[in-house]
Amino acid sequence: MFEKLIPTLSDRYHLVAPDYPAFGHSATPDRKTFAYTFDNFADIFEHFIERVSLSKYAMYVHDFGGPVGYRIALKHPDRVTGLIVQNAPAPYANEAGPFWNPVIPYWKDGSAEHREQVRAALFTLEAVKQTYLAGAHDPTVIDPDNWVIDYALMECPGVKDIMLDMFYGIRKDHEIFPELRRFFKDRQPPTLITHGKNDPIFTTDGAKEHLTDLPNAELHLLDTGHFALEECGDDIAELIGDFLDRNLFSNRSRAEASGRDSSLS
Repeated sequence: MFEKLIPTLSDRYHLVAPDYPAFGHSATPDRKTFAYTFDNFADIFEHFIERVSLSKYAMYVHDFGGPVGYRIALKHPDRVTGLIVQNAPAPYANEAGPFWNPVIPYWKDGSAEHREQVRAALFTLEAVKQTYLAGAHDPTVIDPDNWVIDYALMECPGVKDIMLDMFYGIRKDHEIFPELRRFFKDRQPPTLITHGKNDPIFTTDGAKEHLTDLPNAELHLLDTGHFALEECGDDIAELIGDFLDRNLFSNRSRAEASGRDSSLS
């Protein structure tokens, strides 16, 4: 997902992009002994952040990165120098799109029947393909390797059941919303929102509602879908670079001028 964005920005910034357990090429612990929850992921990556000595960082959140990243931010708000939000769940009522229709019954009762309905609706090669193509203004530019590789990894033993566990856990995400909104309001972190406006998963209403708590946030609605980097990667990279230069580098220069430590990651 970030193979183009990382080289574009790495000449100016130190970038860290780990894969969660059971994602990408990370290990896949047995779900019987490992808790696939956003709380557990946040705990693991809190230790990871300490291990790689990141004392300050701007945080880029996308999709599952929202529930994980925001939990980390709430643990250590002083470390967050800025937020870059791209098609991530928002702590508001109007952010869920039609993608979630088959999941809602599963959230209500957690039954085996509804679990299998989610599997059949969302965890097929065609369904994964559509998450890339839905809302794209030019589907022909989306590399088919995206959904082929995603689905191949999803077909690894146990991974679909892990994803179903995590989807079920989303129903509890609202529990952190009040604290997250207080973090937004009280801290006012510099925030850039680059949102694919045709996203069937997280709507533009949710993206816009960030401005309720973050009135100074920069909001850019792009003519694409959920995986906005696929079509608009160059535009997003430019927006991120400009945002970080203005909000983080200027802060570092002021801090250095006053003799304060201002390490940024």
